[in-house]
Amino acid sequence: MSYSLSITDHSGYKRITRSAVEWFVTEHKLGRYKFDIDIVVRGLLREGLHGACSVTDSTYRPREFLIELHSGLEREDYISTLMHELLHLKQWLVSDRKERRGKNYWHGKLIDPDTAYEDEPWEQEAFSNEVQLRQQFLTQY
Repeated sequence: MSYSLSITDHSGYKRITRSAVEWFVTEHKLGRYKFDIDIVVRGLLREGLHGACSVTDSTYRPREFLIELHSGLEREDYISTLMHELLHLKQWLVSDRKERRGKNYWHGKLIDPDTAYEDEPWEQEAFSNEVQLRQQFLTQY
């Protein structure tokens, strides 16, 4: 395995989280990269989030990621959110998304910093694919 995975979860989703990550890495051929994923499942109501993916090392060539998932999600929403955040990890890993000097780039194109969250191209891609990825995963799980 070319990646390391750490899961902190007391909500009962640890096994399906591990399986979903393994499926995603295989499905998207990310095995050629060396990277670390820390997944933390906790209450995110105060932050108003279902999930988040953060780069915890350099955004130049990121290889360390933190994925946080809300512990209060129902199973299907939890898996969709995990797929959404794993898509963000992939975007960083394969350099679809880059950040240089505080500016965001998508496939090499500078993204206006005033772009609304829902209009950011990496969010549009993640939202438009999360349910389909969940369904593909669950048919094989």
